[in-house]
Amino acid sequence: MVEQIERFVPAGKGSLVDDAPGWSSVKNNSSDPSSREGPICWKCRGTGEKKDKKKKRKHSEAVSNCSVCQGKGHLPPKQQEVVAQESRPGEITRARQSPPNWTPQGPVPAVLLPTTQSSPPHNLQKAIQLVRLAETANQEILVILPESQTPTDDNNNNQEISVKSPFQTNTEDPIPPWLPRRGEQLCNLMGQWRILQRVASHRWTTDDLVTSFLAGRVSREQHITKNNNNKTIRYLDLGCGNGSVLLMTTWQLLKNHSTNNNRITCTGVEARQEAVELARRSIAFNVGDENSNNNNCTVNVHHGDFRTVLDSILNRSQDDDNNKECHYYDLVTGTPPYFRVDFTVQNNNDKVVQKAVIQQGGMPTCKQSAPARCEFRGGIEAYCQAASTAMHRQSIFCVCENWLNNDRVYQGAAQAGLVVVQVLPIQGRTGKPCPLFAVYVMRKQSYFHEEPPTDTQVLDCVSVRDDQGNWTPEYQQILQAMSIPVMPVD
Repeated sequence: MVEQIERFVPAGKGSLVDDAPGWSSVKNNSSDPSSREGPICWKCRGTGEKKDKKKKRKHSEAVSNCSVCQGKGHLPPKQQEVVAQESRPGEITRARQSPPNWTPQGPVPAVLLPTTQSSPPHNLQKAIQLVRLAETANQEILVILPESQTPTDDNNNNQEISVKSPFQTNTEDPIPPWLPRRGEQLCNLMGQWRILQRVASHRWTTDDLVTSFLAGRVSREQHITKNNNNKTIRYLDLGCGNGSVLLMTTWQLLKNHSTNNNRITCTGVEARQEAVELARRSIAFNVGDENSNNNNCTVNVHHGDFRTVLDSILNRSQDDDNNKECHYYDLVTGTPPYFRVDFTVQNNNDKVVQKAVIQQGGMPTCKQSAPARCEFRGGIEAYCQAASTAMHRQSIFCVCENWLNNDRVYQGAAQAGLVVVQVLPIQGRTGKPCPLFAVYVMRKQSYFHEEPPTDTQVLDCVSVRDDQGNWTPEYQQILQAMSIPVMPVD
């Protein structure tokens, strides 16, 4: 079979055969999880050998086993994640520590809103009690679902909730989809909203928080609902992952526009099946469905590679770019992966990825973290192109990127017909020589009636922590805007 090296996972059938194509392999085609290998070793690039320069001889080079992978050519999967999925009960995390008299701002999760049902399902009542207990008891609440009764998306009836608390049930009621399962946590996000995340797997980050914060601020300042109080606000998150930015931005849109009679429609697109399922379950907790929420808001996640499914989401005919049925978005966000990977691909119609070898840093040993951090299905250029496709003339695009890729941001924007109008650099700690990443605000070139501005507005760099390791005042303002409590420093 002829193979070739590709810069990204090819768009098409091969893109969705696995959450992280080429990241791992299975020995002897076994279904046994213990037979799974982790990623290709970043040190030896899969050879299992390392040239010993100190012992280099005149006519030959001495080689030894790679010290990182012990000569295997690959690394083991992250064991903490494997153990958690096998034996750790689901967990509702305690509320964040907060100053006296602090109260959360913003919309209330759908499950905590008053219900119109005269008698809500028994399991739902008990599950909500557990959330409220976690908020007040200052301790994690463990949720144990017997293995034979763990709910699935297709069958969630006849379940039992056994909790390390006074509450235990055994009813015919369905299990709420947002209740954490084995190896999962229902974690604090912002305000009273929560998000499902897997232990030792991919988690939401500072990049997500700042991207969403700036998207919310810019959309509010630029009046995306100007002169139309009955407008439907349409928001799209590209590569939404577990739904962190999607939910954070939805929370802000509800907080900022719920009094203007605006309907809010939020859409996420994600290629990783595991992430899609987690995001949908988090949405059930925070927003509910069209029949259960009182916020005039709907949030949906499409499973697919945004490089190929965007036209169908936009209801756009491929042979008619001016189709009036196309629904553009007022606000688009994206948090692209940062690090380059080379993919060995079978040179056939399906373009199946055989292996993925990272070219910058080390490949994460957590499978779900790999495509979230590394460029599997496109980098900043693909995000810019997709955003431009989804935007109308007055739309806003907010995207973050590794500062080392700053030049690529401007090149990708120009290629997609976008203009960078504002940049917010972020530094991990005060005194660092350069930013860690930045969030970029973009407009369509057609937004400008004449020539686009020649100067991009570069905002003052925000340091996350000071030299003592405490949140800086500037970062505290971001946290407070997102209703995340900040404890005073002693």
